[in-house]
Amino acid sequence: MVRKFGRPDLLVTFACNTTWVDILNVLEGPQRPEDKYSYGRYVSAPEAMWCLNAFNLSEKPHTVIRLAVHLRDQQAIVYQDGQEEEAVARAATRQTTLTAWFELNKNYQDSHNYLYTDIPHYYTFNKRAMKWQKRQ
Repeated sequence: MVRKFGRPDLLVTFACNTTWVDILNVLEGPQRPEDKYSYGRYVSAPEAMWCLNAFNLSEKPHTVIRLAVHLRDQQAIVYQDGQEEEAVARAATRQTTLTAWFELNKNYQDSHNYLYTDIPHYYTFNKRAMKWQKRQ
């Protein structure tokens, strides 16, 4: 409605007591007050403010990046029975987000300003290349 009619000048809230005479008089036949007024929904204060300010309530994806934390050469390895040696060899050459961050700090001076927990704000982790790349 805000997009169609613009922002409101006044926010009006109201309460409804289902035992009021005015409400009981408009009920038809065997209806109960709950039947007539059960189609409302509660809107929390933050949700109301987002709607009044015409902010999008959806279509805002939150990216969650799992940052690995491990000791040197002790990263987690997933393998199937009988393929332990291949998995260990593959893991020895593969970077984690942590080892890639160390590599980034070794090679690029400007990345020294960022903590490991802050790096996703300024860099993206390329899973194919297994390295951090500066955001566009």
